[in-house]
Amino acid sequence: MRAAVYWDASAVLSAVTSDVHSDSALAWYRRDCVHLISTLAYAETCSVLSRLHRENTITGDELAAALDSIASDPWRRLHASPGWDEISAAAGKWNLRGADLWHLVTVLTLREHRLPGLLLLTYDAGLASAVKDECLAVSAMG
Repeated sequence: MRAAVYWDASAVLSAVTSDVHSDSALAWYRRDCVHLISTLAYAETCSVLSRLHRENTITGDELAAALDSIASDPWRRLHASPGWDEISAAAGKWNLRGADLWHLVTVLTLREHRLPGLLLLTYDAGLASAVKDECLAVSAMG
């Protein structure tokens, strides 16, 4: 079975826009593995891209190119959500923003039930710390 990588919004954004993490994100993007993007990561990414366009930080063509990229290979759309009990338990353990907590618990749940080798790719420092402590094996932050 090929390795699987779950991308949070910070990782997706680094792959489709230019920032300090873009080289790393693009290296992950080129890896031969299953790349997963959740509806939450997609919503967060679309929100940021649209804001960047409204603020004239990216052009309409750059917005369209980024959205086209997200809708195509290598990313596969993931329709999954963590359980309520798992979220409340993780909230007591981690000091994370809601979306980051959701990403973490989704990956932990998928690892436990369907994808034991699933990794989480993030450039968010708080989520990266939780990823490391939960032994999710990969975090772009180190």
